[in-house]
Amino acid sequence: MEQVGKIIAAIPETVTTALQINVPPPKAMTLPNIRLNGSSSKTVTAKIDTSSGSLESGTYTIKVLSTNYSIGRRRVENRSLLPKQIIASYAPSSQSSRWVVKAREDGRYKLSVGNGHTGPAQGDKLVAYLIKEDEIEDWIVTSRPQHGDGVFTIEKPDRSAAWTVTEEQVQQDGSFKIVKVLPLISTRSSPPKINEYQLFKFASTSGLPQLSPISKKMSSPARNPSTPLSNGTYAIKTKDTNQEIGRDPTPDRSALTRKIQTLSKTYADTPRWELKGLSGDSYRLTIGGFWVGADSNNRVVAYQKEEERQDAEDWIITAQPQHGNNVYTVEKSDHSLGWTLGEGAASEGGKLISVGLVISTRSIPPQYRPNQLFEFVKQ
Repeated sequence: MEQVGKIIAAIPETVTTALQINVPPPKAMTLPNIRLNGSSSKTVTAKIDTSSGSLESGTYTIKVLSTNYSIGRRRVENRSLLPKQIIASYAPSSQSSRWVVKAREDGRYKLSVGNGHTGPAQGDKLVAYLIKEDEIEDWIVTSRPQHGDGVFTIEKPDRSAAWTVTEEQVQQDGSFKIVKVLPLISTRSSPPKINEYQLFKFASTSGLPQLSPISKKMSSPARNPSTPLSNGTYAIKTKDTNQEIGRDPTPDRSALTRKIQTLSKTYADTPRWELKGLSGDSYRLTIGGFWVGADSNNRVVAYQKEEERQDAEDWIITAQPQHGNNVYTVEKSDHSLGWTLGEGAASEGGKLISVGLVISTRSIPPQYRPNQLFEFVKQ
């Protein structure tokens, strides 16, 4: 309610002799028995300018009318399937702020960005859902020509709340603002004046150059077909430190699991990695006869016991040629987590390999963190 109070404080003085119209009716409608300023009942005809028209299905940019900030997703996101936050930013990337608008026959719209369909999340924050179909919202997008051409409000189907750019900051420098779904605030004038942080300007991008097939392929998580990994024996190095990775080198004749870490040095008998392709980009990895998976502490480990091999992972190994030849990311089969060179100390001065959220930019091609890139060298 404090946020709503701030919004109300920003509204111009209410026009007292006005008609409450928050939703533009047809071009002309008759409202009987409306009492204005204590006068006797009479018929009033309210004419609403709809010259700006409704939105057609297509691709658009959406900007905050008052600040010209672009609405979209963050440039850098984790690669999980969790909902993605919608923000207002003054310097978005082209892909994170390009919206797909789809008109429905009932006059409502579906709004999506980066293959995520929008809906409200906990705390009224606006998010893009990647998998939760039941959380996706249909929106009422209403033209507000009194505020300019191409200016709209975006409301829930029951008109209980609308897109609102708040003063909450994602970063301390104020470069990102959080977008929420809050009650629409307007004056009682005719036509109504809408709070400036709830007005959005839509601009069609149909005239902008579209992605070429090559660019689309590079932005896809699919492996670059020109650099496939074949079955065989490999050495794997971290792109960050150029160190080879392998099993914990501490002598141990037990059948316990062994952590995977960077190696300060290698020997002629250092176990190498065996890759076996399964389907697509999916591989089974073993090292020295141990099957590789991730334990409950998100550490990459090698299992030797037969009964533990059920915990071994099938790994998605994706070429990232923008970072060099033979450079790959290694992710779990559901793309939820990927190999990451951590800070945890390991044997003989090495560092542990764990699984964490894979971070990349939304550029084409995407840029990855060096500690999540690995070089595969065929032996």
